[in-house]
This record gives sequence, C-alpha cells and structure tokens, in this order.
Amino acid sequence: MVVLERALYPREKVCGDALIPDAIRALSRAGLLEAVERRAAETSMLQVFSPSMIGMTLSMRALTIKRVELDAILAEAAVDAGAVVAQGHVERVDSGEVAQLAIRGVQGSLRAKVAIIATGADARLLSPLGMLSRAEPSVIAVRRYIRSSVKLDHLVFSFDRTIAPGYAWLFPLRDGEFNVGCGMAYRHHRVNLSETLDRFLYKFEPLREVAENITHMMPLRGAVLRCGLNGTIALRPPNVLAIGESLGATFPLTGEGIGKAMDTGELAAGIVLRALAASDLSILASFPAALDSLRARYRGYEIAERWISSPWLADLVILLGRRSRYAASCASAILNETADPRALFSISALLKMLFS
Repeated sequence: MVVLERALYPREKVCGDALIPDAIRALSRAGLLEAVERRAAETSMLQVFSPSMIGMTLSMRALTIKRVELDAILAEAAVDAGAVVAQGHVERVDSGEVAQLAIRGVQGSLRAKVAIIATGADARLLSPLGMLSRAEPSVIAVRRYIRSSVKLDHLVFSFDRTIAPGYAWLFPLRDGEFNVGCGMAYRHHRVNLSETLDRFLYKFEPLREVAENITHMMPLRGAVLRCGLNGTIALRPPNVLAIGESLGATFPLTGEGIGKAMDTGELAAGIVLRALAASDLSILASFPAALDSLRARYRGYEIAERWISSPWLADLVILLGRRSRYAASCASAILNETADPRALFSISALLKMLFS
C-alpha cells in the first residue's frame, strides 16, 4: 500500500484538535490510543453556552492533540504496518481495470488495484470522476493557537448568535496552549470570523482570565468543511473510493470529523481487503450500502443543527438542560455519541424536559 501526502511531514492541518469518544474508540481499535494519550491533554468536562449566555456543564471524555502530532503518529503506524508513505501531489485519478494516478512533476502514472481519495474538503479530484454532486463546502472556520499562564482544563463551546448555527470554541492543549476558533455555515450571511473570534476571546466572560494572561499568539488559519455525508458519490466503479471529509463525513452541528474520517476509512479498508483477497473488485460495490448504516445519525445531527440555528430555541434547550436531569443525560449521550440527537431536539423531548 502506498500513502501519498501532498505535503511533507511534519505538516499542519487546520482543525479543532479535539478527539471525542468516536475518535478515541477508533484509535483503540487500531491499537494507537496509548501512543496518543501519552502526547495529548485529557479532559472530562465541557461547558456549553447558548446565544444568551445560558451555560450548562456536561461530562464527556476528550483528548486534545495538535493534528501535526496526531497525523505523524498515524503515518508512523501505517509504515509499521507495511505501508509506504511518500510525498506526491496527485493531480488526477482515473478508474478502470487498473486505477491510474497522475502525480505532479512525475512522468507517467502510478497504477493501483484500488485508489482511495482522502483529500479532505478539497474535492478537485472527485469532479472529473463524476463523484461530486455538491462542490460547495458546508462550513467555513478559523482557528489560532494561543498560550496563556491561566490554566483551564475543560472544553468551551459558545453558540454565538451572529454565526448561528455555528459556534466558537476554546480547547486546552498541553503546556498552557489552547486551540481557539469559530465556524459558521458556508452559505450564511457574511460575517467577519476574525472579529467574531476576537470578541469571543476577549469579551466572553468565561474566558476573561485566559485572554488577559495570553503570553503568545499564533497567526489565524482558516479552512472549509464538508458535512452531512452527502455531496459525494462514494464509489466510482470499478475501483476508486472516497472516505473522510472527501465523502462529506464531518458531522453537522458539532463539526466533528476526525472520528468520522477514521470510521469511514476503517469501513472502506475492510471492504477493500475482502475484494483484494478474493481478487474480485465487484465487492467494492458494497461500500455505498455499508455507509447507509451511518446516515440515520447524520440526519439526527442535521435536525439538531436546524434547532440550534434559532437562538431562542438554543436558549430554551440549554435552559431546560440545566433544570432537567433527563435533558442533561441526553446531551451527554449525544456528545458521547451513544444517543441520537433527536432524543433531545424534538417536540416530544421538549415536553419531557418541561415535565421531568
């Protein structure tokens, strides 16, 4: 197996850097969790704030580690498993009896029995293959790293009304460093995300001490996301697949994509291995159907995102969440991905919260 990376390691990836339970489970299955835990910060608590600054504290285990470190761990594990990791900018992929990859600066093409596209929100390789049904991204986000002398050991989310249904975040890393950012729907009315992020950092009361004691600040970086598990055809017969954010695998509402990329990659790997073992590429045709097992939960997060896009509904849900044990347990279960968001974001759920 050959893994082609456009940039040489170590390379930076714009991301929130938080690993929530789905990513933690995927790392455990891969035997890599201990290696990540040794280099990550760990928290068991999350504070979420509504547009009107109504706060709620929830329990959720999370690990935070910069993608430059996490991706290096994954690449090293791939090499240990027998893969070749090389630098090469793939400019075109063609399916056929043998998949062919055109690489910038290289004469001829690389031939492979199966090609898997994992280029994140950059969908340029998908369009010539007829695999792209929606070119526009779902979310635009910015983030920067800061360092502060004030310790904060939990995740912070704020559903800012100016970017609803987006949110701003602050995630603690190791050694006094933080990942702070905000994101919003790509089609949303124009908002200056840099100004939104500054307002969140400097005028948001729960972060006041952190902001007042900043000792170092890195430049602002931005990225787009593809969410909802739609917009991409998962297979170009007979032998080109898409996974991760290329597939639109990032969750609506939360913007969580690391675990989803791992889940779709793991699913694709199992099907590819069966196809190669049987010398029967027709087995790859089962990949789109296999993804259907994930779609119901995506629909739940899309519904939750629509609710959160209304500031007064977001206020109501979090206010009831503070008063209702049922709501708090549902919210924690949703964050830990052990419950469908519709358990909280529905009329029947609201009535249950009101009277529980």
